[in-house]
Amino acid sequence: MVAGDASWWLTAGSALALPTVCGALVLLGLIRRSLNLSVLLWCLAGGHLLGLGLTALIMALLCRAGFGENLLLLTSIVVLVISVLVGLWVLRSKRRRESPMFDLVPEIAADSPWALRFRQTFCWSVLLWSGLILALVSSEVLLRPLYPWDAWSAWSVKARVWAELGVGIDFVGFRQWLAHPDAAVFTNEAWNYPETLPLVQLWMTGWLKVWDPVAANLPWLTGGLSMMVLIYHSCRLFGAGPLASSVALFLLTSAPILTTQMALAGYADLWLSASMVLFVACLTAWIAGWLSPAALCLSLGLIGSLKLEGLIWVLVCAAAIAASRLPAQIRLGMLIAGGVVTLIWWVVDGFSFSAAGLEFVLTPQLIEIPYLGRHPLAFSNQLGSLFTALIELPNWHLVWVFGAPAAGLAIWRWKGTAQGRGLSAFLLTGLGFLFVLFFFTQAAAWAESMTASNRLALHLVPAAGLWVALLLVGQHSFLYNSRR
Repeated sequence: MVAGDASWWLTAGSALALPTVCGALVLLGLIRRSLNLSVLLWCLAGGHLLGLGLTALIMALLCRAGFGENLLLLTSIVVLVISVLVGLWVLRSKRRRESPMFDLVPEIAADSPWALRFRQTFCWSVLLWSGLILALVSSEVLLRPLYPWDAWSAWSVKARVWAELGVGIDFVGFRQWLAHPDAAVFTNEAWNYPETLPLVQLWMTGWLKVWDPVAANLPWLTGGLSMMVLIYHSCRLFGAGPLASSVALFLLTSAPILTTQMALAGYADLWLSASMVLFVACLTAWIAGWLSPAALCLSLGLIGSLKLEGLIWVLVCAAAIAASRLPAQIRLGMLIAGGVVTLIWWVVDGFSFSAAGLEFVLTPQLIEIPYLGRHPLAFSNQLGSLFTALIELPNWHLVWVFGAPAAGLAIWRWKGTAQGRGLSAFLLTGLGFLFVLFFFTQAAAWAESMTASNRLALHLVPAAGLWVALLLVGQHSFLYNSRR
């Protein structure tokens, strides 16, 4: 098949559609709201991310079970069966889910025809702008796919080897590879990284019977689109009108770093950013009372399966959940216990221990955690490099100009509520992780060379921005359904 012909589009479209429908049906079964267009699009956008992650998980399990010979066919059958079962469950629970629920709040009528025309013009302008951006990025992905360094040193090499030589190929460390007599064993710089994204690429290109970089890169284009849809319709579902939702969409997706990551298909950062957006959308919906916590667990599983540092972001998300949902006494106890443990850790110069055959070293001079690596600790002032990369260079556009004051206003307005506590914990722990990473570990070299500071900030900023937008433009009655 040639990229761009009818059979190619049919194959690639089917490979995207099946997981998307499966994920959307799962979310529809977990959401407790009457069905409307925004609910459907919200579920499709989130279902696209969850569905592809679930497909990769099924592929990994089938490989471990020895079914690599007919991997794609068996995976599609399993995904189809899950879709049918979940679809039947959604239909059977339709009456139960039609209990009184929040519905879309109609937009307040404009004061004058001029104001109405302004609102309509702005909304259509944002829609056309988003369409233009997507068209430009699509031309990069579809017509001249790039081969970014990180993709070929960490992710896509596995997908290509599996596509051409079979999924039974193992990747090991460099020393093991040198000592291994089997020529079917491969190595690369990131041999121990999670396999979710390589399996997603294999799913996309395997149906074509040949490695196709355009098909392999399509999920980055659709993943960015899913993030945009999630942002807009999350605002709509929390009662914001089209104008406010369009403003939030423009401010959060106009950053050049975002569209750059869509064009640099193969980097994991865009997917991690979109998954964090999905987490915030699910958490705020759960706090508001119209989404099952199972959706939250699915989003956390997706985050943790994408990159090694995804485990750190899962802990950041867990801190937001704890701050927003646990009673005050438990939160206070956890803070006191954390402070005591930190003090003891500092006084005794850290801890070293083994668990499940894995070695952990946590000292003021060194942190060594299995799968996350060995990180000597030493302070390195990278404030100037970060300021240049994040603010002076044209990577973030209007995000910092409006984002920092908006975050402060949102936290102040919602202080003492579940939403305000959750956002505060999310920002404090997320920014704290980035601070320790860039100022105390070997990642300071990334900040100094400005090779990763923007990409790692991308993991946090759109998700935090969505939460801020929901608190500022969402309706009070939709958000204040939580304990103080």
